[in-house]
Amino acid sequence: MALTEEQRREALDTAIVAFEKMGGGAALRAELEAFQNLRLLVYAKYPQLQQEYPNQWIAMNEDGVVAFGESHEAVMTAVRDRGMDMSDVALEYIDSEDSALVL
Repeated sequence: MALTEEQRREALDTAIVAFEKMGGGAALRAELEAFQNLRLLVYAKYPQLQQEYPNQWIAMNEDGVVAFGESHEAVMTAVRDRGMDMSDVALEYIDSEDSALVL
């Protein structure tokens, strides 16, 4: 069922209002930058993480590893049990061996 022009406009207006209530573009940019910084931190510490958490899933924030386990579900549960939001951590599987990327 196709939307009418009026329905499309209403949907767009609703989406714009919701986006603005969430802080708009500046808030989105800040969240993406924070996520990118967490990913860079994980990659910078990866050799150390391989020694401490081989073949484990980890959740890491700016302060370090906040949870680890054998499954991402267990780690996500541990993060939530600590009262944290998953958007505040990077979730990563730490392989015990370096893997080659073949393109």
